[in-house]
Amino acid sequence: MKDNIDIKRKSRFDKPERPKKTVRAKLANIIMIILLTISIYILFTFGQVYFTARNNTINKNTKADVILVLGAAQFNGMPSKVLKARLDYALELYNQTQVKYIVVTGGKVQGDQSTEASASANYLIKKGVDDSVILREVNGISTYDSLRDSAKFLKEKKLSKVILVTDGFHELRSKLIAQDFGLSVITAPVKDSPITGSTEWKNFFTETGRVSLGRVIGFRRVSRDSSLAHLIK
Repeated sequence: MKDNIDIKRKSRFDKPERPKKTVRAKLANIIMIILLTISIYILFTFGQVYFTARNNTINKNTKADVILVLGAAQFNGMPSKVLKARLDYALELYNQTQVKYIVVTGGKVQGDQSTEASASANYLIKKGVDDSVILREVNGISTYDSLRDSAKFLKEKKLSKVILVTDGFHELRSKLIAQDFGLSVITAPVKDSPITGSTEWKNFFTETGRVSLGRVIGFRRVSRDSSLAHLIK
């Protein structure tokens, strides 16, 4: 009789045992957490890319050593619409601020007769800029290369604070690379870029991928001439 009472007490007051999670369930939870973390990281990075593209704080009181214009396509020495928009904005900033130099960047690929830097310099000279204030980086075939080489000769000249002119979606990655090479950067996204609409949004997503990946594995590995670049085109 006593044994029967003990059994009833156990069944009434004991908590039911919870089923143990299987290894598969635990693994699924870990995968879900990893995917959620990656998604949040990518979404956060997209917000940074977009904010940098739309945020311009340049005014007549802005102080810097140089205006650095990142190169874009040129055709037989004539700047493309994208490059022309960058140069026009750089010229506007040069006239507006007290900056001493303009750095133009970009080399050439097989078949080109001119480097992007030379095309940019000639364009600015025709617009009235004195050749003596134009510094040229003529070997870079990617954003990474151009900023690395520019940073090297700028530091030799004791110049380190730059106003960085490029298309908005391109600003954050360019800024982070420049900072990696010891430059102090003020972003200056182009006002009237011909890259608009769906093409601009495509570039926002591409740059989000490159920044997200570049922060993890290094920006050199996601440059245009890298074997990994095709993964995030």
